[in-house]
Order: sequence, then C-alpha cells, then structure tokens
Amino acid sequence: MYNSIQQFNEFGVGKIEKIIKEFLEDGSKGIGDLVMAPDIMEAMFMILLNIKKRSKNERYKRKSEKR
Repeated sequence: MYNSIQQFNEFGVGKIEKIIKEFLEDGSKGIGDLVMAPDIMEAMFMILLNIKKRSKNERYKRKSEKR
C-alpha cells in the first residue's frame, strides 16, 4: 500500500497539477470541464493502472519468496 501511495505522489501528482494549472490559467471553463476533462480522466486512469500493475508484481514477488 505504501508503495502505491508513493508511486501516486511521484508520478500522478505532477500530471494532475499541470492539468489543473492549465485549467486555472485558461479561466474560460467551468468546474465541470475540469472534472470531465479527458486529460485528467486519462491521467487518473493511467495512474490507477500503474498502481495495480505494480501491486500485482509485488504480490507475485512475495509469493515466490515464500516458496
């Protein structure tokens, strides 16, 4: 779990911050545009996939170490 949080902080926060910063600088969009923006949805989806993949690999390593 700690590794997932650490990975999110390292890789995900920067992407999300960039998207939000661009949104705030634009000023012509509403909050719904931010929430439903394909960029932020894609960034979150990729972060979740990477976390899932990493946690699966960690579980596999722990199982093989027990053998």
